Amino acid sequence: MGAVKVVLTDFERTLVRLFEDNEVEREFSKEVRALCAKRGVPKRVLKAAGTSPYSLWTRAHRWTTKHEDPLAAERMYHAVTRIAIKYEMCAAPSIKLFEDVKPVLEQWKAAGITVMIVSNNDTMAVQRVLRENDAALLVDQVIGRDFDHELLGNLKPRPLLLEKALELSGCKPGTALLVGDSVDDMRAGKAAEIGFRVGLLQHSTVTKWQLRRAGAKLVLNRFGDLQDHPDLRRRLFGTDVSGVR
Repeated sequence: MGAVKVVLTDFERTLVRLFEDNEVEREFSKEVRALCAKRGVPKRVLKAAGTSPYSLWTRAHRWTTKHEDPLAAERMYHAVTRIAIKYEMCAAPSIKLFEDVKPVLEQWKAAGITVMIVSNNDTMAVQRVLRENDAALLVDQVIGRDFDHELLGNLKPRPLLLEKALELSGCKPGTALLVGDSVDDMRAGKAAEIGFRVGLLQHSTVTKWQLRRAGAKLVLNRFGDLQDHPDLRRRLFGTDVSGVR
């Protein structure tokens, strides 16, 4: 991989912690679980999904797609999407970017590097968080979740969102840098043939080994480490990086 022309970064646990209040996340999970159970998803499926509302959503969707007709899967997707939007938009006004994020985004902006957020979270919620943190102008575009039928079953770890971002940026996968914190991020990046994939550990729920196994080319601790890694700086700013800060 040569020079990076576009950075594709995840949002939740990479740039922010959207649900800092664990009680809010528990209520989110409780509501998703209740809806899925009402739609006929077995208890064993929901139990295997753990406590994350997004894991519940993913497991339930897979089961519904396999055992129910496509219309039932679509209806449940839209119903859970409405629940997710409610909680994400409620959280958005008070959420702060991790303290090391904005300086890196500012550096990339000054260097003319295209930055796109690619997230399974609601697009409008991500945009609101950026506005509340005076960072909207530091990101060129947000590619997130919406009610689009095309997204049914195609959120990360599927590569669709990343492929959309690459298409909109006009860049080839080999000139992209992916930054994320999860196994799903790395798997999606690998499937999209992203040239360089970086996993971040500080706020992740998985291990370095798991990120590597999922496809990370490099694992760093935190977002701020991206501006200090020699190989990344060379790929982002060229061979002479001494003056880039």
